[in-house]
Amino acid sequence: MRARLLLIWESLRSSLWFVPTLMVIGACLLAFGAVVLDQQVKDRALTGYWWVFSGGTEGARAVLSTIAGSVMTVAGVSFSITVAVLSLTSSQFGPRLLRGFLRDTSNQIALGTFLGTYLYCLLVLRTVRSVDEGTFVPLIAVTLGIAFALISTGMLVYFIHHTSSSIQASHIISVIGSDLDSAIERLFPARIGESGKPDETFQASKLLSDGSYEITSESEGYVQAIDGDALLAAACETNVVLYLRAKPGMFVACGDTLASVSLQTVASSALEHPVRRAFVLGREGTSAQDVLFCTRQLVEVAVRALSPGINDPFTAIACIDRLRASLGRLAEREGTQAYRSDEQGHVRVVAEPITFSDASAVAFGPLREYGCGNSLVTISLLNATAQLAKKADRAEDKRVLAQHAAQIAETASAMLLDPTGRDEVEAHYQKLAPFFVTENSASEIHSGERKWK
Repeated sequence: MRARLLLIWESLRSSLWFVPTLMVIGACLLAFGAVVLDQQVKDRALTGYWWVFSGGTEGARAVLSTIAGSVMTVAGVSFSITVAVLSLTSSQFGPRLLRGFLRDTSNQIALGTFLGTYLYCLLVLRTVRSVDEGTFVPLIAVTLGIAFALISTGMLVYFIHHTSSSIQASHIISVIGSDLDSAIERLFPARIGESGKPDETFQASKLLSDGSYEITSESEGYVQAIDGDALLAAACETNVVLYLRAKPGMFVACGDTLASVSLQTVASSALEHPVRRAFVLGREGTSAQDVLFCTRQLVEVAVRALSPGINDPFTAIACIDRLRASLGRLAEREGTQAYRSDEQGHVRVVAEPITFSDASAVAFGPLREYGCGNSLVTISLLNATAQLAKKADRAEDKRVLAQHAAQIAETASAMLLDPTGRDEVEAHYQKLAPFFVTENSASEIHSGERKWK
């Protein structure tokens, strides 16, 4: 349930209608409240204040109608600007980055301010009555309408400034990097597996022995979240061990395996429904439980920048720098456990965690393939692997980084056509090689040197 609520909240945050809708509802309630307050307060009590509207019926109607018409025009222009920005972002940086613009709170508040001011003025305008109808001019409500007009004017200036800033590559990279850092903070140590190590009698291979079976998916989509608590409760209730085959971020088709089950005392049908319900599928991945989601977004921006149509290596270098910073935080975290145990210490859920090796492969694999034809990008990649090797405490992580460095050097030797650029990259690689040397990684470095030469 917690995972589903988290995804619902993420979906609401990523929608362009949620915050404006709340603000419109608030404006409507405020309009009714201000009119009721005006009915309770005598006009004479307000005439002594210079900032309170003091016009008559026609003046109030003119002010409110002018504000409503102007703000609605501004709202239409703002929506047009938003659509244009979304179109530009989709074509230049990729359609998967639209989610970040839709969830931008500043844009949502700006649109909600314009729409809320428009509806507020309309609702107050309908309460203004002339002499024939029994004169009533809601002075407080009209004054608030003028105040909202001033706020809308300031919000328009801010909206234009914020929109022009938000389409810059540096801003986009910073936003994605912040999301990646938040995902690392939230998911490491992992939620599934936080109960510690398995008991001595447990062997994962038992799940593949006779008597085990697979629970398959009845729908398709990307795994957005997995309810680990629900899986643990179901496994304890039915006295089985679950081995999760699908991970957050994976695409699951109908009939694909979600989990393998070590059957001991119950029929398979008693477990299928709760297990399927614990896997939340959607049309696209999210960063709720997938730390690789934002990593892929940064890689996508870098790869698009390196395309022949754009040819912007400096944007790619900025993405590499941001990936290095985030992967450095991941390298300093403790390794996550794959096991979730019950109160008696018996393993009930096995979920292979995302490792530093997985994240570095997603980051450096595509960048090596598309970026090693440029000496600046290649040197940046080598610097990133060396800096990460300095932060990595685990020998396995250093070995993985040594492999990436050797592969980057090998790919660059084949793709770089300029002899000067090749010499610069070779010299840089030889300079950084000592950062990767461990007992397990020395062979990869020497292998890379032989291939380079």
